[in-house]
Amino acid sequence: MEKRESRESDLLDAMKESPGLTDEACFMALDLLNTKAKQDFFLKMTPEQRLNWITYKQMQ
Repeated sequence: MEKRESRESDLLDAMKESPGLTDEACFMALDLLNTKAKQDFFLKMTPEQRLNWITYKQMQ
């Protein structure tokens, strides 16, 4: 359980680095990052890429 909480904390920290994200956008993105593979990919993105990915997903 501690490992899962650490991963969620890493994801939230990564989202905080992305400029201009609302809380709602972060919550939506967390729902989409439902596998370890998706989470790993997200964490490897730059803050700008994360913002673009979340914005793209919101528009779908």
